[in-house]
Amino acid sequence: LNSAILISSIFLYMFRRSIDTNRDVLTKLLNRTSFYEDCRRFNPSISAIGSADMNGLKIINDSIGYEAGDAALREIGKCLDEISSRNVYAYRTGGDEFALLFIRLSENKVHDTMERVKGLVRNRGYSISTGYAMRGGTYMPVQELIRHADEDMYANKAKYYSEVIHDRRKNRPGQPEAKREEPHEDRADF
Repeated sequence: LNSAILISSIFLYMFRRSIDTNRDVLTKLLNRTSFYEDCRRFNPSISAIGSADMNGLKIINDSIGYEAGDAALREIGKCLDEISSRNVYAYRTGGDEFALLFIRLSENKVHDTMERVKGLVRNRGYSISTGYAMRGGTYMPVQELIRHADEDMYANKAKYYSEVIHDRRKNRPGQPEAKREEPHEDRADF
């Protein structure tokens, strides 16, 4: 009986340990290692890769503290977990960086999911920049998809920060009201 308990305990420990090594400690999302493993495992079925990066984390950390920054990252993790499904996998791949794998989904579904994530994050009082790349009708290596998704996300991040700076200047006392152009969503098709 004691040996059965010991063996069961060892298997339970190994199982718990394997789960821990695949999850990000802070957000409980799948981690960077899992992302690359899943890219290999799902490679033929991947229709798109999404990239997301929190806006303003440094400001939160510097002005309110790292606990507030961690709380913000946990909230974004909850938003990404909320959209996760058998066709959408969410990962924390770095400090304020996240990735999504889309399995056998159309571009409309991918686009809608990315917009939903932004809305969920916005409703919690935070902001993220997102981008994605579709595999489309032609085969594209996963590394290329990642690169294109990151490029799209960084272009949107630059646009976000240029608008934030523009808004700050617009609202300065003594400054004339600046004319604001309506944002538009330009996406290169990969």
